Amino acid sequence: MANAELRTARAKAHSYLDPLWRYKVKKEAVSASNARKSAYQWLADQMKLKVDDCHIGEFNLEQCQEVLKHCRPYISNAMSKLKD
Repeated sequence: MANAELRTARAKAHSYLDPLWRYKVKKEAVSASNARKSAYQWLADQMKLKVDDCHIGEFNLEQCQEVLKHCRPYISNAMSKLKD
């Protein structure tokens, strides 16, 4: 069972990853499902996980921090493009 700190960390991790796949939907006109799958595959590769084991809802605090680290270089661009 996740405590408040872990729930907050998971929500923040989603707030970094989700705009990346949403931007892909907008930029490349791919389906949300395909963009999301692609984003999770990328994240799994970055974290050296199997894609089947890459679920933010199952991550611990350290893994959530790792999501932020990997997504941080791309988040500003994605967020600004989603506002266009």
